[in-house]
Amino acid sequence: MVGYKVFLLALLFPLIAVTIIAMVMGFSDVMQDTVYTVVGNFIGIIIAVLYLGKKELKVKEAFRVPDISLFLSVFIFQFCWLIFSNQFFFVIFSDESENYEMSLLTEIGTFTLVPIVEEIVFRYGMINLGRKSADIFVSSALSALIFTFVHFASLLASLCIFGSAVFYTLIYCLTGNLIYTIAAHALNNLFCTSASPLIEGFINAETPAELVNPYFFVAIVGMIISALIMIVRFKKIRE
Repeated sequence: MVGYKVFLLALLFPLIAVTIIAMVMGFSDVMQDTVYTVVGNFIGIIIAVLYLGKKELKVKEAFRVPDISLFLSVFIFQFCWLIFSNQFFFVIFSDESENYEMSLLTEIGTFTLVPIVEEIVFRYGMINLGRKSADIFVSSALSALIFTFVHFASLLASLCIFGSAVFYTLIYCLTGNLIYTIAAHALNNLFCTSASPLIEGFINAETPAELVNPYFFVAIVGMIISALIMIVRFKKIRE
């Protein structure tokens, strides 16, 4: 249990510390967000990765050739979830998120390097350390909640992120393979950066009545079908 607590502190302390410093120094909202997401996350994740290395967890075991049908169904579910969650939560909470400009290098890193590192930390690291020192359900819940916390933005964005985090955690717990979660995570980040204008084209509901549109129902049907395929493939893989 001590090792798990050290890991969580290593991940969260830099994030909380730099955020408090930014608030005390009176940084603007944009600067606070930059310090929170870039500086705090970067330092915390690097320390967490180093700690995982010290614990000698065999990360290579979590990278295996994926089942193609399961891989595609995970990919489709993630895409449909992006459309569904953004439409639904936008209408319910009428939330307006701020968009910040990113450099090309930052955007590329967001949907390439970031998903790999974060999945190793939040899924592989937190869940596997949790197997040894805490209940698997507790460590899985903490994985999803802390992932949402370190990515916290607006209420809308955080609800969407939490939904994705639960999905990634469930997929990893059932397969033990990070390839699936990294792919889904990369797709999510891609549509939050470079491809955001594309997904915004599907988000055209502003009132509950406007939720009755083809995109919304196609997203629901897509999630149901892909979820059923995933269940079937999970059973075959585990046999």
